[in-house]
Amino acid sequence: MSALAERVTAPTSTTTATPMARLLRLSLAQLVCWAVFYYTFAVVQVPMRQELGWSTTLLSGAFSLTLLVYALAGPVLGPLFDRRGPWGAMLAGGCAGILLMVGWSQVTHPLAYVAVMGLLGGAMAACLYEPAFYLVARWYPTRRAKALTVLTFFGALASPLFMPLTERLCAGLGWRGAVLVLAGLVAVVGVPLLASLPRAHTPMAAGDPQRDQRARRVFRESRFWWLQVGFILVSITAIAVPVHFVPFLVERGESLAFAAGCAGSIALVGIAGRLAFGLCGDGRGLIVLTVTVFVLMTVAVILLLTVPGRPGAILFTVVFGLGYGALWPTRAALVARAWSGPTLATVAGIFALGPNLAKAAAPLLAALIALAVGLDGAFTALAALPALGALAIWRGRI
Repeated sequence: MSALAERVTAPTSTTTATPMARLLRLSLAQLVCWAVFYYTFAVVQVPMRQELGWSTTLLSGAFSLTLLVYALAGPVLGPLFDRRGPWGAMLAGGCAGILLMVGWSQVTHPLAYVAVMGLLGGAMAACLYEPAFYLVARWYPTRRAKALTVLTFFGALASPLFMPLTERLCAGLGWRGAVLVLAGLVAVVGVPLLASLPRAHTPMAAGDPQRDQRARRVFRESRFWWLQVGFILVSITAIAVPVHFVPFLVERGESLAFAAGCAGSIALVGIAGRLAFGLCGDGRGLIVLTVTVFVLMTVAVILLLTVPGRPGAILFTVVFGLGYGALWPTRAALVARAWSGPTLATVAGIFALGPNLAKAAAPLLAALIALAVGLDGAFTALAALPALGALAIWRGRI
């Protein structure tokens, strides 16, 4: 961790805070915002359905809309970050998220719920990983992998720490009270942390021809498209398989408690994947690590399909979790390494569109395949995608 305390050479701050202090504030803000804005739905959907009588399709479809808006907002916000920096957008996103969580806690009509969830996707895009990755890339022109490891390590803690807390809040206060308490947590902890981040930024004028030409050149590079195709393929499996993992195990005769425990452990094992990225993610080790862990995701699904009983499920959880944990930091590191400069946020926003759309569509895509050929057939089809994605990433290697 001491290596993270290097002097930052990028002109992004005039504050006297150390680089480590800035990084920890940003990481804690990500922990709280991810926990509240993203993971709350997974817990409160059940008591919402019980109280309101709404269908699972309605509830899940609205959350898919959240992820869709999140994906589409990236290319819009990227140029704004390049011109003005992300501080204002992150603060506005956090504040808007609080108001939307309060609105969520009061919904009684399906249309109001869908509208709130759609707007929440925009708030998430303004304050979650994309602007945070941009800040890390500017703060840490070297040793970037270790800084991204710290950031995403905190993000990985959001699920195991806050999902049980949210469940307890729902049990004690009802789902509406739980959502209100979580909104208050962002107001008390998340937003003040975002407000404390450095504001200074070297601006790029809107419509600057040099900037626009540089961005257009990037989009014509074959490596941009090879890398994006690779991350799209990996993202489909990385999201779809964990979403359908519990029903897959239950269909095979495992208990719901065991299945849920394995599913929850994927994120915990993912922390090991992020730590491995921190150790090996700078220099030539970055591309080798990325390809290796994504191939392991294919191996993991094959093990799940071929090794019977609980041993297969446990092997899958361990091996798949390594690639799952490395997915976000490796993408950020590869993009920053290839296109660091005054157009980084513009490029990163466009680059993130494909993988984020894939994440939004992945659960539905897997469900449709399963409807046609069963969950075993769906998992068989999904198994190949990470290995194919790894080949595409290797083809576009930097």
